[in-house]
Amino acid sequence: MEEELRNWDAEFMKNMYKLTLFGLINMANYLNIKNLFDLSCQTIADMITCKL
Repeated sequence: MEEELRNWDAEFMKNMYKLTLFGLINMANYLNIKNLFDLSCQTIADMITCKL
């Protein structure tokens, strides 16, 4: 089950527009949603290091 969630998260983030992703980071930070903030930031980090 946990592996399926990780795969869904990765696919969801991979298909998101970059501008939307930055907005999601701001929203997650403002609303203090740590898991979403961490996932969004990790997605950006992966984009920078060409893992996505």
